Amino acid sequence: MKKNKLFLILAAVLLVLIAAFYITKTLSLSVWSFAIIWLIAIILIRLILTPLVVVLVCQHDAKIQAKRDQQEKDQENK
Repeated sequence: MKKNKLFLILAAVLLVLIAAFYITKTLSLSVWSFAIIWLIAIILIRLILTPLVVVLVCQHDAKIQAKRDQQEKDQENK
C-alpha cells in the first residue's frame, strides 16, 4: 500500500479523535451525549480502519501464494 494512502487513513482517524475530544471538551454534555459522541467516533474509526486491514491481509495472502507458486515451480523444474 502506498504511503500516501496510509497517511490519509491515519489522518482521518486522528481527525475523528480530535473532533470527538473537541466536542466533549467544549460542550457541557450529559453522560448519554458523551457516550453517544464517543460511540460514533469509535464506529467511524472502525469504518475507516476495516478496509485498511482487509487490503493488508489480502496483500499478505497474495505474497504467500506467490511464494508457494514459486516453490512449486522450482520443485517441478528439478
